[in-house]
Amino acid sequence: MPPWHDVGWWLWTAAMAVLALASGYGWGWRRGLRHGRRLERSAAPLWLRAEALERGVCPVCDHVTAREHAAQGPSANNGR
Repeated sequence: MPPWHDVGWWLWTAAMAVLALASGYGWGWRRGLRHGRRLERSAAPLWLRAEALERGVCPVCDHVTAREHAAQGPSANNGR
Protein backbone atom coordinates (compact mmCIF):
# COMPACT_ATOMS: atom_id res chain seq x y z
CA MET A 1 0.00 0.00 0.00
CA PRO A 2 1.41 3.47 -0.92
CA PRO A 3 2.21 5.82 1.98
CA TRP A 4 -0.44 8.40 1.02
CA HIS A 5 -3.17 5.89 1.81
CA ASP A 6 -2.15 5.91 5.46
CA VAL A 7 -3.88 8.43 7.78
CA GLY A 8 -0.70 8.94 9.80
CA TRP A 9 1.15 10.06 6.69
CA TRP A 10 -1.53 12.70 5.96
CA LEU A 11 -1.44 13.96 9.54
CA TRP A 12 2.35 14.19 9.52
CA THR A 13 2.32 15.99 6.14
CA ALA A 14 -0.38 18.41 7.30
CA ALA A 15 1.51 19.11 10.54
CA MET A 16 4.72 19.83 8.62
CA ALA A 17 2.85 22.14 6.23
CA VAL A 18 1.29 24.06 9.13
CA LEU A 19 4.67 24.28 10.84
CA ALA A 20 6.32 25.59 7.67
CA LEU A 21 3.59 28.18 7.12
CA ALA A 22 3.65 29.32 10.75
CA SER A 23 7.42 29.66 10.85
CA GLY A 24 7.39 31.56 7.54
CA TYR A 25 4.67 33.87 8.82
CA GLY A 26 6.59 34.51 12.06
CA TRP A 27 9.84 35.19 10.23
CA GLY A 28 8.14 37.61 7.84
CA TRP A 29 6.34 39.42 10.62
CA ARG A 30 9.55 39.96 12.62
CA ARG A 31 11.37 41.06 9.49
CA GLY A 32 8.58 43.53 8.70
CA LEU A 33 8.69 44.97 12.21
CA ARG A 34 12.45 45.41 11.96
CA HIS A 35 12.12 47.08 8.58
CA GLY A 36 9.38 49.40 9.86
CA ARG A 37 11.43 50.48 12.84
CA ARG A 38 14.40 51.17 10.58
CA LEU A 39 12.22 53.35 8.35
CA GLU A 40 10.88 55.25 11.36
CA ARG A 41 14.39 55.93 12.67
CA SER A 42 15.53 57.20 9.29
CA ALA A 43 12.48 59.46 8.84
CA ALA A 44 12.46 60.95 12.36
CA PRO A 45 15.11 63.63 11.68
CA LEU A 46 13.17 64.77 8.62
CA TRP A 47 9.95 65.04 10.63
CA LEU A 48 11.72 66.98 13.38
CA ARG A 49 13.25 69.34 10.82
CA ALA A 50 9.90 69.90 9.11
CA GLU A 51 8.21 70.65 12.42
CA ALA A 52 10.97 73.06 13.40
CA LEU A 53 10.64 74.89 10.09
CA GLU A 54 6.84 75.08 10.35
CA ARG A 55 6.63 76.22 13.94
CA GLY A 56 9.88 78.14 14.17
CA VAL A 57 10.63 76.33 17.43
CA CYS A 58 12.90 73.33 17.90
CA PRO A 59 10.73 70.35 18.94
CA VAL A 60 13.62 68.87 20.93
CA CYS A 61 14.90 71.82 23.00
CA ASP A 62 12.21 74.52 22.39
CA HIS A 63 14.81 76.96 21.06
CA VAL A 64 13.04 79.81 19.29
CA THR A 65 14.58 80.94 16.01
CA ALA A 66 15.64 84.54 15.39
CA ARG A 67 12.77 84.93 12.93
CA GLU A 68 10.27 84.04 15.63
CA HIS A 69 11.92 86.47 18.08
CA ALA A 70 11.53 89.27 15.53
CA ALA A 71 7.90 88.35 14.89
CA GLN A 72 7.07 88.40 18.61
CA GLY A 73 8.42 91.90 19.07
CA PRO A 74 10.34 93.45 21.96
CA SER A 75 8.13 91.83 24.62
CA ALA A 76 9.72 88.48 23.81
CA ASN A 77 13.05 89.79 25.17
CA ASN A 78 11.46 91.52 28.20
CA GLY A 79 11.91 94.93 26.62
CA ARG A 80 15.63 94.58 25.93
